[in-house]
Amino acid sequence: MAHVMCPECGEEVSDPSPTCSKCDAPPAKASRARTPHSVPAQRHKTHPVTWVVTAAIIPQYIYDASGEAVGFINGRYIHDMSGNAMGQLNGTHVYKLSGEYVSELYKDMVVDTVADYGNIGNAGNPGNAGAPRNPGNRGIIDYGYPDASAKLSK
Repeated sequence: MAHVMCPECGEEVSDPSPTCSKCDAPPAKASRARTPHSVPAQRHKTHPVTWVVTAAIIPQYIYDASGEAVGFINGRYIHDMSGNAMGQLNGTHVYKLSGEYVSELYKDMVVDTVADYGNIGNAGNPGNAGAPRNPGNRGIIDYGYPDASAKLSK
């Protein structure tokens, strides 16, 4: 016995049936195309742990004015490309590990601003985060602020 799909609700209906058993659509509206007898494809969802693991693997790089990666963010710390901690974050405020205010994080650069948010205290030793792969040069992007990434290493 052939089956057709009801165009109103998508229910499989036997071909000689006068109406859809689910929504009572008349036979004039029923599609005469054969429906597959296989299970409909399920949409595969990405497991939430996959997103967390992926986010933990891909670091957020910090670039200088020339577009070279000079560091990356790991938690609330900024590390150089060798993995050594060189600064800490408090929101968008960037501080040396000693707690001295340096500048602001704007998009993917440490930029110089006229603000000074004082000292937040020594961060201690966050340890070496390991060296990520170098993403290469992303190109020059002028955000309208001077580059201040070198202030972290002074």
